[in-house]
Amino acid sequence: MNKFQRNYKLVYTTPGDDNNTPVEIIINYPIMVQFDINRNTFSQANTANFQLYNLEPSTREQMFQDKYRIDRNCFVKFYAGYGDNMPLIFSGKVLECYSSKSNTNVITRISALDNDIIQSYSSHTFEAGTPKKDVLKTLVSDMPNVQLGAVGTLEGSLQNRYIVEDRTFVAINKLTGNHAFVDLDKLNVLQENETLGDINIYKLTSDTGLLGTPERRDAQVVANAVFSPEIIVGQLLEIESSTAPVFNGQFKVVGLQHSGVISGATCGEVRTTLNLFIGALLPNSNQIFTGVSYEQPLSEVKGEEVKPVDGTVLSSVKQVRQYLINNGKPPTDKITKNIAWNEVLMNYSQQGEIPSLEVLTNLVTLATRVQDFLDKFYPSNKIIITSGWRSKTYNSRIPNAHPNSSHIYGYAMDFYIPGQIIYYVYKDVQRFWSGRSYAGSGFIHVDITVGGGKIANDR
Repeated sequence: MNKFQRNYKLVYTTPGDDNNTPVEIIINYPIMVQFDINRNTFSQANTANFQLYNLEPSTREQMFQDKYRIDRNCFVKFYAGYGDNMPLIFSGKVLECYSSKSNTNVITRISALDNDIIQSYSSHTFEAGTPKKDVLKTLVSDMPNVQLGAVGTLEGSLQNRYIVEDRTFVAINKLTGNHAFVDLDKLNVLQENETLGDINIYKLTSDTGLLGTPERRDAQVVANAVFSPEIIVGQLLEIESSTAPVFNGQFKVVGLQHSGVISGATCGEVRTTLNLFIGALLPNSNQIFTGVSYEQPLSEVKGEEVKPVDGTVLSSVKQVRQYLINNGKPPTDKITKNIAWNEVLMNYSQQGEIPSLEVLTNLVTLATRVQDFLDKFYPSNKIIITSGWRSKTYNSRIPNAHPNSSHIYGYAMDFYIPGQIIYYVYKDVQRFWSGRSYAGSGFIHVDITVGGGKIANDR
């Protein structure tokens, strides 16, 4: 998605004067809107606050909602994005809507939360032996504005007769162990290691909007991005950071915040803050974060189908090094879309030593740079790596190899692209690569350092 021409549409629905005939009010750009939207997977209500500037008096009157009139149902949907691409980023019930004057502006304030979180009530008796998924489906049917979405691991049946007399959302979370959440009018049930499988993995890089450096906070990684309305809580997201490669990997989005201003009259920042889960059992909760060496692979959920995520990235170089120690071979996990660990650590059984954490970190940086080159010039092509990391011992056995080759430190890679002429690929490398590079016999050498001496001829 191009990050230009911010746009929005707010749809506000009232029950009408007779409380029975819905009235739809649509507010569009360029009217100024300030918004703060918080969505999560923590069995808590999503919330939204909007400030609309200088609406017509008749519109403000129609939209007024007394916070004590819980019998009067008003709803808000907020679409936002760029140009004509405006996905839904909030849908919920209005708690309060009122207007007040501030200097020369009249500001209409809306506060809202998820549909049916508060008001829906369930009264049922379920007999022993009833499948838990059937109980869930019955309870969700008591939420008229919510549909059942993805249902992960929820096995078994009721052991005893089960009487429900409670708010529906409370009853659902008792049933699911607090693993249910409502988002965009869907109720999903996901365990900590389960993600929404019907949504493509979102790759967050500097090119797609990553701002600054991701940060570790307790059991989460927090990343800031240019406004990214297409991201959904519960989906899988992959970070690719050149400044902090230790955070590179795949994470579950457990929370997000969209905040900022969209206006035709004033310029304002809009950003998305992401909370990414690294709980104690997930692949990205590795020794660098928790000291725990075991892991539980991520799974994806489509409807009621649960299956492991293919190719979950080993996010930490510490975890990769531990894998080398434990298994005596490199993992096959991807560093980038086209480059895997076993490719940059080729001929590992002949190396005679385990690469240091510094070397592995350098390899991540190098692979990321090479991937950027591929994405720009050869997005549909494969890459064949002919030489990656070399131990000093292995390097000494290569004819004409410099004894201080940059390959020893994880700074250099030799490669070719099948079906492409070396000469022309190297011309593209020269236009892109900021470090040292040269064309050899059947390969191209790239190096992320400037010094270090002539690098090996791999023949």
